[in-house]
Amino acid sequence: MTELDPFTIKEVELLDYQKKVFKKIYNVITWLFSGEYSYLPFKGFLLYGPPGTGKSEIVKQVSKKVAEAYPNVKILFIDGADIASPKWGDAEKKLRDVFEISDYERRIIIFDDIESLMMSRGADIAKEWHYSINSVLFHALDFLDPSKCIVLSTTNRIDLVDDALKSRFYLIEIPEVPKEELYKLLDKTLVRIEIPEDVKMEIASKIRDKINTKKIIDLRGVLYEIALFVFNYVSEGEIHE
Repeated sequence: MTELDPFTIKEVELLDYQKKVFKKIYNVITWLFSGEYSYLPFKGFLLYGPPGTGKSEIVKQVSKKVAEAYPNVKILFIDGADIASPKWGDAEKKLRDVFEISDYERRIIIFDDIESLMMSRGADIAKEWHYSINSVLFHALDFLDPSKCIVLSTTNRIDLVDDALKSRFYLIEIPEVPKEELYKLLDKTLVRIEIPEDVKMEIASKIRDKINTKKIIDLRGVLYEIALFVFNYVSEGEIHE
């Protein structure tokens, strides 16, 4: 597991559709952390949708802001490699340790790409190891006090997430990014790059064409294409595909 210092998480200006999700999650967590709600069955959020839609960034930004508002909040970032272990029982112990919370702290646990660790028991590629890990997680969640600890999880493959896990979380779909948001990211990123304006305009035109023809459909694709065009210009002095 990795403990994240909220002050080292780079603050990112989210796009409009991301801000709506951010606000919903932030408001719920701060409300829970300000009272005593151990009786609530709510355990956290599961953000799902296509790759490159900003799911991981949303949960990081929420965690950062909550931790800044509540100095006793600890942020743990978990992926499959953090938990997996060749020794029998080690993975289960590591996962239990994630949920060991002192009386004086609040905790946000981020499971990025949660399907890689907590795979559906009905999935063809699920192993016995996944069944054991799922059992530990279900037990931990059932005893989790949402006034002290919230789980934020993401997945690109909601079909591989166990139904019992889905039932313990508030599911939020992050759909395909609207073209308008891709244009905004394109313009906002290019304006910060120090290259001639005519070059920026040419790059913007080429990338807009790719967005319009759905050759680019996500945020990561926009940033990658910008980097590619800019590096080509800087290294060769010209714009080409």
